[in-house]
Amino acid sequence: MPKKTKKRPAGETLKELGSALVSDTRNAALDAVLDNVNEAIIACDTKGRMTFTNRRVTEMFEGLNIAVKAGKPDLSVINFCERDGETPIPTADLPLSLALTGKVVSRQELLVRMPDGAMATYEANANCIKDDDGAIVGAVVSLNDVTDQRAREAKLRRSEAEARRIAYTDTLTGFPNRASLQRTLQQDLGALCQDKEKLLVIVADIVRFKSINALHGNKVGDQLLAETADRLAGIAGPRAIVGRLSGDEYLIMVPVPEDEPYGVLQNIAAVMNGQHSISGYMISVQLDAGTALWPDDGEDGDTLLRRADMARREAKAISGQNHCHFEKALEERADRQIQIEQDLRHAIQSDALSIAYQPIVESKSGKTLGFEALCRWEHPTLGNITPDVFIPAAEQTGDILDLGEWVLRQVMSDLSTYPDLLASINVSPSQFIDPHFTQRLKSALIEFDFDPQRIELEVTESLVLEDQAQIEGQIKALQAIGVKLALDDFGTGYSSLAYLQTLRFNKIKIDRSFIMRLGEDREALALVQCMIQMGKSLNMTVVAEGIETESHALMLRHAGCDCFQGYFFARPMPLTAALDYAQSTAQDGAANAEAFVNAGGRVLPMRA
Repeated sequence: MPKKTKKRPAGETLKELGSALVSDTRNAALDAVLDNVNEAIIACDTKGRMTFTNRRVTEMFEGLNIAVKAGKPDLSVINFCERDGETPIPTADLPLSLALTGKVVSRQELLVRMPDGAMATYEANANCIKDDDGAIVGAVVSLNDVTDQRAREAKLRRSEAEARRIAYTDTLTGFPNRASLQRTLQQDLGALCQDKEKLLVIVADIVRFKSINALHGNKVGDQLLAETADRLAGIAGPRAIVGRLSGDEYLIMVPVPEDEPYGVLQNIAAVMNGQHSISGYMISVQLDAGTALWPDDGEDGDTLLRRADMARREAKAISGQNHCHFEKALEERADRQIQIEQDLRHAIQSDALSIAYQPIVESKSGKTLGFEALCRWEHPTLGNITPDVFIPAAEQTGDILDLGEWVLRQVMSDLSTYPDLLASINVSPSQFIDPHFTQRLKSALIEFDFDPQRIELEVTESLVLEDQAQIEGQIKALQAIGVKLALDDFGTGYSSLAYLQTLRFNKIKIDRSFIMRLGEDREALALVQCMIQMGKSLNMTVVAEGIETESHALMLRHAGCDCFQGYFFARPMPLTAALDYAQSTAQDGAANAEAFVNAGGRVLPMRA
């Protein structure tokens, strides 16, 4: 295998070439070789007079009208410039002059302005020529035209810079995007602050942006996003870093006085919260914001971003509060939530959940018609975890479908041998619109030999905010197999006669918030009476939830409410106790009904 030839420095090669150029043995063959190389080769004596130039010199500087003196081109007319393209390079700093002092010049760049105004770029290598005694007798320089190469490199740099700009810029707002903000967060945050300053990290989003976007269209929504970024940057000031994290979420990093760190937040709220004209529409805009302070709440960017976002979510969760600052308790709750989310899946798979049954009674007789099935979870270390905690967690993690199916199957298993009792089961919107939901329900009905007419699925009014055509189709498909549909929490959400006529529910359940106000004001009773009459006019059974007093029950009974549910009659209870309650009310049902009629409706059914 041949040995690799070690690349020699340009200076050494030029030194040997220079020696050959001044040698008495130089011949025509060497001249011919030098006339055919790509570089311009120039040699001079100690006085700077040209002693040799190859043909490439004349070709390279063609158009500069270089005169020929003593058979050699006069290069003194060439104006070598500094990088600004204007300032001449002093003769003493040119490669040949430097080489005559004994210095080795390697890859020095020289600029020359050509007659047409264009700039040419040359790369120079130079070295001195010495005689046998080591005395400098001249110098030699090679010039390589790198104009096109530098142009290509400059174009590549511009392309790379543009690619970086695109990669780190949000195209909608023109502000830094998440990638750019993350890069900034990895830097020394203290460098952004001056003496007696701290860094306030703000994560903010636009309240109800999805609704604004849906109402006015994407064009208006995009304009709102862009103008929000502009306003935030204007309020935060020139030293702030403002960018869009995603969707309608923004990140603001602003140096603030350590003795008054939240003044800028008040300014943001004062300017941003209110009516804004966007594309001809007057839109009410509000921001929810969470904040974390460097270095108090964290010394690295990732921690500060996470904690500011945690505070933002807390602000959204608290009604009437648009700003929240990070506190350690928030992180402790978040850690607990993560544990709940992780442990919930195991609880579903290992049957660690349970069902409590709350009786639904007939208003006139007190007979138990069925139960609402309520999922319960006793965590081995955290204790009782309420549904308002673990059900949103299941929604967040996507476990809600498995949770919902577990509840359906458990209820059918529990009540399969009690054919007279109705099973009312809550179904989440995401579970209800799942394309496989109806088939899974059919499979469970067949497996447990469960009469579909005994199943009543409860959905909330938030469901109608989904695709109404899809919801209508799902309702018809479920009712076609005999399953009943109940509208839960009626009156608290998107109540509309229009959708009640389109989406044919079998039952409405009046929310407890209306029931609790009965007896306090006439409007509450009037509202409940209207709901009852509306339900009856649409051939729907009406259930009142949350009945806790005898007076509430009497008023609802006189108003014509069909069914009752609440602590006044029975709390949610284990299966065995619920079945005992149902049996006791069945035995007393006829007597209660007769007593009710004889007493003019003033006798209430039996309570647990």
